[in-house]
Amino acid sequence: MKKIFFFLWLMAVLTLQSCFIKDKTFEEYVIRIENSMVDNVYQHVNMVYFHGFVDRQTVDDLIKYHGEPDSIFDAYEATTIEGYDIYEYRFDDGAINCYVPHNKCGVKYVDYIYYEFMEEKDLSEVVTDSDLVKRISNSGADVYYVVDPMHVFLRLNLNPRDKSKVGNIALNDVSFLEERKSLSDFVSEIDGKLPLEYEEMGSITSVQINKDTLRFFFLQDYIEQDQFLYNLENSTEMEKCLVIFMFGPSGNYNYIAKDIIDEKCNLAFDIEIGNTGKHKHYVVSCQEFAKLFEYGITSHDILTAYITINNLGYPFLIDDGQGNMVEFGRIYLTNGTLVYPVVFKSGTKEAVEDIEKRFLANLMNVENPDRMTIYHAVRDNKGLTVDFFVEKSQVHNPKIFTREETIKLYQSISNEPQSE
Repeated sequence: MKKIFFFLWLMAVLTLQSCFIKDKTFEEYVIRIENSMVDNVYQHVNMVYFHGFVDRQTVDDLIKYHGEPDSIFDAYEATTIEGYDIYEYRFDDGAINCYVPHNKCGVKYVDYIYYEFMEEKDLSEVVTDSDLVKRISNSGADVYYVVDPMHVFLRLNLNPRDKSKVGNIALNDVSFLEERKSLSDFVSEIDGKLPLEYEEMGSITSVQINKDTLRFFFLQDYIEQDQFLYNLENSTEMEKCLVIFMFGPSGNYNYIAKDIIDEKCNLAFDIEIGNTGKHKHYVVSCQEFAKLFEYGITSHDILTAYITINNLGYPFLIDDGQGNMVEFGRIYLTNGTLVYPVVFKSGTKEAVEDIEKRFLANLMNVENPDRMTIYHAVRDNKGLTVDFFVEKSQVHNPKIFTREETIKLYQSISNEPQSE
């Protein structure tokens, strides 16, 4: 539904107002750990300490972009964390520690990143937002999370005796979710939050656990039904994409992935398509689920899953009733770039130019339903191309951004007020 509202807004040239819909399950954890949800972590925290390192990338890309690490050691040698190797890169004032999960075979990837300060930093040096500094100082917490709507977590480890000092910071460390509950508890907790809007899949209407199978029921009733069914039937590896999208490193329900494996639970996804009476049914065995995580989910796997799910709603045609028709096409990858096709079916030259400008200005706004896909393209070391095409004149006007320029787009997110 957000996709419809976002593109109607572009066509109507309305004033930007945020109506970001939070995942209630995610919000619960935000409240429980007493953190501050901000518009963009990168605007509120001094990210220079991470020296350009990112999480969720493969170890091959880590070494390609940052060179061989100064040392590699088992996390358990230095911490109580098991199941990780630490790839350490040293700097004058500390060290970047990239936590890489053990896996018997397959691709290795960086799960999350620590910056260990040689000497403690003042909180005001790390957090650039003065109001946020006050909230953290007054929270009384030893560990404080800053989170934005993109689900970027920044963990600050404070000095227990002096909350104005920071010992280390971590990017996307969600170890606070390690508290284990049974899948039955998960089903009971989520039941009171349904229905829950879930991107292009529609709404989660029910979650059930029957014997050895955890079942998710979806209702998709706002995308054109024949098109949605066509997209589902022509999407390859839909089961794998659903698993990564929901339970992978960036998924909303990644915190139950280990429980699914430990309880040897199968997964089933039942998608009801509007009032057509048609359903699509997908099943993932517990062995298939465990194998996917054992081999390692790469940044490219995550990007592919987001593209597949995102494209379920495309192509998408907007007609403002005043002669301006724009079709937003299926996004795709080519030559190391994420391509976003925008076709002007009709419209004045002025309208085309205005929509192009407005579209580019809001690529990384939290309202943009495709922003997460762009975000994961950056994680996978991809650039971005928005391919504007005027059908009448057969003229392409592509806007091409390198990976570095796309990162700047993300870091320069619109400063328009974002409602909580």
